[in-house]
Amino acid sequence: MRPFDVLAAEIDVAIRANDADALTAIAKELSTSAELEAEALEHRAMAGVERLNARFTIAIEHYQRAMELHRAVYDRANEAKDAAQLGAVYSIMGDFPGALEHFHHALAIVEELNDAAGIAQQAFNIGQAHNSTGDYPSALEFYLRSLRQFENLGDRAGMARVTGAIGTAHANGGNRVDALAQYEIALQMHEEAGNRLGVAQVIGNLGTLHVETNDLSAALDDYRRAMAIHEELGNDMGAAGMMINICFVLLDTNRLDEARELIARFESLNINDPRIRIIQYNLTAHLREHEGNLEEANSFFETALEEAMKFGLRNEASDLHKAMRDLSEKRDDFKAYIRHNNAYAQLSDEIKGKEAALKMVMQQKQREIESIEKERARERTVLYSTLPKHVADRMVRGERVTDHFDAVSVMFLDIVGFTRLSDKIQAEHVVDLLEAIFQVCDAVCAANGLTKIKTIGDSYLPVSGIPEPTADHADRMATAAVQLLQALNVLEVKMDPSKGSLEVFKEIGDITVRIGLHCGPLVAGVIGNERLQYDIWGDTVNMASRMESTSEPGRIQVSEQFAQALGNRELGTGN
Repeated sequence: MRPFDVLAAEIDVAIRANDADALTAIAKELSTSAELEAEALEHRAMAGVERLNARFTIAIEHYQRAMELHRAVYDRANEAKDAAQLGAVYSIMGDFPGALEHFHHALAIVEELNDAAGIAQQAFNIGQAHNSTGDYPSALEFYLRSLRQFENLGDRAGMARVTGAIGTAHANGGNRVDALAQYEIALQMHEEAGNRLGVAQVIGNLGTLHVETNDLSAALDDYRRAMAIHEELGNDMGAAGMMINICFVLLDTNRLDEARELIARFESLNINDPRIRIIQYNLTAHLREHEGNLEEANSFFETALEEAMKFGLRNEASDLHKAMRDLSEKRDDFKAYIRHNNAYAQLSDEIKGKEAALKMVMQQKQREIESIEKERARERTVLYSTLPKHVADRMVRGERVTDHFDAVSVMFLDIVGFTRLSDKIQAEHVVDLLEAIFQVCDAVCAANGLTKIKTIGDSYLPVSGIPEPTADHADRMATAAVQLLQALNVLEVKMDPSKGSLEVFKEIGDITVRIGLHCGPLVAGVIGNERLQYDIWGDTVNMASRMESTSEPGRIQVSEQFAQALGNRELGTGN
């Protein structure tokens, strides 16, 4: 079997090419493996097949399973990709709250992975979902976020695509001036990048803008230019969309011969999409109506309506009932007129009610998502403040952190006599003193590439050789130990007299520390649920602790094993 990343890339190519046969072949190849990653990709490939065949419910089941399996193997990048595909299918079905939920899921993951390209794409997808429900302010908000990401990446193609979408949002909101300006910018960017598909899409949008301003001649020119490019690129779906637009303009202007010729070309495309088939029957019905063949027109409308009802396409069904109602009046079929008028009225009311409910659901879903994102941000802040960055990064990606290291140096540092001292001074002074000492420890350890594990009372525990194993872990630890003694010997801690008497400090004298060092293998991992703790375990840790407890104030005691790892180097201040 070929590598999984190669097969995943081929699935993406096949989906973009609408190649169900290729997807089926890839799924068959993946089915020969018992690995979970292979099963996940097999479900993704089969989801693509079902999606191309308009079996969207089954496609969703496959994508859901793929996402669950990728989550199980901690493959967050592919989990995000599956979530985005789920969002796309929900969008096709008109379930935009469902689409929004999955696009936001994908966005949260790519943000955790710092995937700038993924953030740009998912922000764009979210903008598209809002645009489809008429929430143009929210659409523009996410489009602009996507645009900024593409600008930072220097991705001109992405910038052009988003700019075109911004134009469409303005057009849908009735702002044709801004729409035209954005389309012109997008067109120029696509042309400069040599992106012919992008050029065709923007020119098609310009055609629609001209239809809305009743400049049908300019609209036809734009649609025809866009259709020619789609045909040149072999993009049947794009060509079909432009043919549909041209046919409706031709029928509206009574240019029947041209419409007839184009409908024949349209039928030869043989695209397996229920919406395209419905439009094909619809166009033929309108042509027959213009020709005066009302019975044939009715027959094609009936076929289109059956297809719409079969796939639950209520908007299309509503439009068809309206067209058949008007046709029934011309046919003097009063019963059919009443039937279709009632059906049209009922569907229109249901759709309007559904649209209103949809906007409410979308608004509620957006509030829920924003609340979840704020909570995640708070959780990430806490995570990064309590765990080493490399550990927090892995936790955010959903990994379980359990590691074994063969060669790590461990330090224990303890403040001599601190328990006795803490009984004599104010609690505020205890905290201030520890903070001052541990700040020095943090700075020295960071400068030498050590990882702080934790503080235990007045003890400080760092390690060297985690997260990345290093051959010089003992050297780094020795250097840090010497620098700590030197820095703490000259540290002056100024106490705030407003927090309590400072007389006791005169009796205490200088504060000293003792240090113990050892090296060897250990286990590291994160434990806990409510309060996460990254910790280390093993004899290496225990031995370092014994080295510290039997050391002398102001000195560093090392084990024989650490001394051997250090070689001939002298610690200088202690041994």
